Amino acid sequence: MVHPGSLLAATAALVLVSAVFYWRQNYRGQIGGAISLAKMLWLDYAIVAWFVVPALLIRSTTGAWQRLFTIHLINFGARAVIELILLYVFVKWSPVYGIAHDLFSIALITFFAPNDASILSHYAWTLRIGLVFEIVFAALFHRLTSKERAIYFASNDSRFRFINILTMIVDTVAYGDLVYVVRHA
Repeated sequence: MVHPGSLLAATAALVLVSAVFYWRQNYRGQIGGAISLAKMLWLDYAIVAWFVVPALLIRSTTGAWQRLFTIHLINFGARAVIELILLYVFVKWSPVYGIAHDLFSIALITFFAPNDASILSHYAWTLRIGLVFEIVFAALFHRLTSKERAIYFASNDSRFRFINILTMIVDTVAYGDLVYVVRHA
């Protein structure tokens, strides 16, 4: 159901954009601060799993699944626009906003996802579990940075060591699961 050529093209474009983003954050001192490799990989995973794959699935599914992925993509598209404006225009983003949206998104997916034994049902659980980890990451990050302004990423700084180790573990499992979903969807 996920066309491999489309996924490969989107992923290749993302890798290029991510390399530039990583360089700008870590070597050009862009707003948001430096970003660790674990967090860059998580950001790429989130973009692929929460935007690219659902967009590709909309084209190849029907009925309740197509409705779920459409609603999910509209939901996350709205968040992306709002978050980017709050991050880079008003410099007022808080992890608490992301946590609230993640909880809403979990409820939305739970409400709209059909309960069947398909790979799409597995993927709906993948989305929810990924959002749970995003909540954990955001809460840990907020605890460490709540008094700072315009720090949006966990860097390689020692204070983020636990977050980065946990993120790398989750990255490994999440990417493996994403490959499984794409191969069977």
